[in-house]
Amino acid sequence: MFCYDPPRDPVTIKGLTSWVKRVTALATGEELTHRRYGGFAEIPGVLAIDVPSVADPVVTVLAIELDGEIELYRGEGRS
Repeated sequence: MFCYDPPRDPVTIKGLTSWVKRVTALATGEELTHRRYGGFAEIPGVLAIDVPSVADPVVTVLAIELDGEIELYRGEGRS
């Protein structure tokens, strides 16, 4: 994941149903804390990734290691 401008708040991803094994800042190798919140039943919550202690001023690259192939929520949501 590419974060243009240094992230100041947790980076969030919506719609990712895949299990996340690990998130690291590519430049430093720092492993970042991540968690899911919200969601229910078949609808995934939001993945929140804490910001790295050192961020690049132009683009910070986060490596997100998944447990298997990427799976995205493709439902309709609320109407």
